[in-house]
Amino acid sequence: MSKSTPQAPPAPDPSLVTQQQTGANLNTAIAQKLINDTNQYSPFGSTTYQQTGTQNVGGFDVPTYSQTTTFNPTVQSIISGTENVGASLMPTAQALANEVRSSATKPLDFSGTNQDYLNAGPRLLDQNATNAVYQQQKSFLDPQWQQSQKDLEDQLARQGIPIGSDAYNSAISNFQNQKTQAYQSAQDSSIAQGAQNAGQLFNQALAGQQQNISQQQLAQMSPIELLSRLYNSGVT
Repeated sequence: MSKSTPQAPPAPDPSLVTQQQTGANLNTAIAQKLINDTNQYSPFGSTTYQQTGTQNVGGFDVPTYSQTTTFNPTVQSIISGTENVGASLMPTAQALANEVRSSATKPLDFSGTNQDYLNAGPRLLDQNATNAVYQQQKSFLDPQWQQSQKDLEDQLARQGIPIGSDAYNSAISNFQNQKTQAYQSAQDSSIAQGAQNAGQLFNQALAGQQQNISQQQLAQMSPIELLSRLYNSGVT
């Protein structure tokens, strides 16, 4: 009796092997997800997982899940309140944003009441102040020197010194020199006051312009700062 030669086993079907491997991988992934998706509970709330259906993947029905996070009533009220406050402030934030766009593109206005004075630059003399001071001092000097001249002429006449004589001319010349010095001193004083007043006026005009610019810059920055505070507060 003769012995038969054993037959080699048939080669495995590649598609079947692939399908089986896919199924094994899916089962492993599903098992791993079930292990990881553990319901969690804390004083602040809970996170739970629930199967909501299936989805076909490569010919296999794979379960689908949903995750639900629930806060406790206190935490939920805080979150809802914060959202409500933020929502109520959104119109304000939008209005400020519109104002920021308008103010940020508006150039500064350097015109003002004293702009013509500033454009002329610092002045050495305020002629109006000089004239006013000189006229004030002159109003006191005129009657004084008029009376002094009359008194001198009367004195010379009593002394018998004739008009046109050397003594008369010398006395009148000395008188005129003193009078000239008095009026020159008044003029110098008025010029000094005019120079001082010119400096004060220029500084006042400059300070006024700087104040005007500062107010404009404040008006520009106010909506920007308010809008920044709203966003930095976290309520918007």
